[in-house]
Formats: sequence, C-alpha cells, structure tokens
Amino acid sequence: MKRMIWLMVCLIGLMSLPEMTSAHAYLKQSNPSVNTELETSPKNISLVFSEPIQPAFHHIEIFGEDGNAELHESFIPEDDETKLIAKLKQDLGKGTYTIKWRVISSDGHPIEGTIPFTIGQEAVTKAAAEDHSSVYFPGLDKILIQGMQYLSFSLLIGFYFPFMAVSSKKNVL
Repeated sequence: MKRMIWLMVCLIGLMSLPEMTSAHAYLKQSNPSVNTELETSPKNISLVFSEPIQPAFHHIEIFGEDGNAELHESFIPEDDETKLIAKLKQDLGKGTYTIKWRVISSDGHPIEGTIPFTIGQEAVTKAAAEDHSSVYFPGLDKILIQGMQYLSFSLLIGFYFPFMAVSSKKNVL
C-alpha cells in the first residue's frame, strides 16, 4: 500500500511540472553576449544551451559590415555537450557584427538565433539590434500526442485513486 501511495505521489509530482519534462533547449549564455560593446575582437565564440545539443547538426556564422568573418570548424567539447565553440581565424575590426547560429537540441527540435555585438567604442552607431532567437513550435500532430498523453495520465490517476480507496477499505474489513 505504501508503495502505491509513493508511486502516486511521484506521478502527481511529474504531472505538476510539465515544463521540465517537455522543455526544449534554449540559449542560456553566449560570449559575446547580446548587444555587447567589446573593445577588442573576441578570440572565440561560445554558446551555452540549457540541455545537450546534437553534435552532428550545428552551425555558426558571423556577419559584419564587410561580409562574413572566417571561423575555424565549430565543435562541441566532449566534457560539456551543452556548449558550442567556434574560434575566429583572424581578429575582427571595429564595427557591428551578428552571430547567426542554428543547433538541434537533444530532443530533436531545431533552434536558431542571432547575437548582435559591436567592437570599438563610439566607432559605430549602435544599431537597435535585438536577439532574434526562435524556438521550434511543434506541429498539430505533436500537440495532439502530448495532449493525449496528459489526458491518459489524468484518467489513470482519476481511476486509480478511487480503486485504491475501495481496495483499502476492503482490507480493513
């Protein structure tokens, strides 16, 4: 009986926190960060995500006023699968730059975004650049499947609690 109650408490706990069980990756931190004014060129670009990303599917580009800046191959460190790092081949000059990134989270959802930053104080007029990160929105099929999952859990709990109450009264008599 105690085992069944413990199971129900765990199920209710999981159901009360659906964002933890169905969340997608998102960008937690970046270097350089959004709308940062740097004095000198960064040596590398690092992005940190909320969950591991797939190593085979990631892409980073830097766009400046003069076109694309060259990057070495981007990589995910073996000791931290939530990080994506790309090293610059040369120093960037003064100006406004935008990092454009795209990754696939471990749950298979693609996410992408941009990170604008500037190098040099008062060298450039600060453009009203914003973080344009976008998150994949699931299609109707995935919404229906997740809705059916929640409905199934609710029905399971709704039928199981009365059954537990009836069976516990039978054991008492």
